[in-house]
Amino acid sequence: MKKLSNLITVVGLAVATPVLAASAPASSGLSPMVIAFFAFFGLLVVLQLVPGIVLLFSMLKELVSDDKKKAVAAVTQSKKD
Repeated sequence: MKKLSNLITVVGLAVATPVLAASAPASSGLSPMVIAFFAFFGLLVVLQLVPGIVLLFSMLKELVSDDKKKAVAAVTQSKKD
């Protein structure tokens, strides 16, 4: 079994060597599909940021307006007594 494994490894390396030595064609920049890919995922990120920012501002608004709610709660509590 070990001899077979070694043989398969040697044959695999012998076959793959010309592929690894082949030169890649010079790229002239980004293809339109790559640009569309990046634009699509950039759009997804931006569209996920919009609700997050809205939620952040609404939470900050609630933190600032907390005093008004306490005053209203105190008035209703005093009316019950």
